[in-house]
Amino acid sequence: MKQYVCIAAMLLLCYGLQAQPVGVANGVNNAMTLTQDVYGRPVLLKNETNIEGSAYFADEYLPAYLYILNNKRVFFNRVKLDLAQHKVMYSDSVGSIMEAVTLVHRLIFMMPEATDSSVFELGFKPIDKQTERSYYEVLVDGSVQLLRYASIRVIEQQPYGSASLYKKYITDYFYYIANSSTKTIVPASDTAWLALVSPEKQQRALTYIQNKRLRWKQWKDVARFVQYLNGL
Repeated sequence: MKQYVCIAAMLLLCYGLQAQPVGVANGVNNAMTLTQDVYGRPVLLKNETNIEGSAYFADEYLPAYLYILNNKRVFFNRVKLDLAQHKVMYSDSVGSIMEAVTLVHRLIFMMPEATDSSVFELGFKPIDKQTERSYYEVLVDGSVQLLRYASIRVIEQQPYGSASLYKKYITDYFYYIANSSTKTIVPASDTAWLALVSPEKQQRALTYIQNKRLRWKQWKDVARFVQYLNGL
């Protein structure tokens, strides 16, 4: 077993990807809460938690390519993306759940029973409540990108006198258009996109919007528009 752990660690170091076990921060395990009994002995608090929804892109682990320093690519069979805390987790060769410490700027998930993949990126300029460390799903790729941001709210309730904790994840989606080179990002609205397009292309794009009667609240309409911008 020790040999496998050493081999896995050496491979990760070679690729430049650093990680730590989930629940550990700065070498301290924060996964358990301890109290003491009447004799001063440590006791682990046990609370039943009922969870509805999820903070992850997918509940199950998926195979994915991770792009890290200097655009190096690492492949893992079991990867998860926490969209609430913007953390990447994966299962290593011995089954331990690890959290990537090295910044992963792009993930490509291989979706089951699908011909395409799901792509996530960070590094875009701050907008609204997001930072450069916020992950966006790339719905349309190219010099102009259509991005979807998942804003996740957590509601926790604990009935009086009950040991059970009820936790519910609520996801709201917001759409943005971005310049992939400058990482400038604007809301996907009827006028904000003009800042990303050169003046000579703006009139043709406006004509497209008028002819197609583009509905900005329908992301598939916006996706076709972004694809049109990439073809100009």
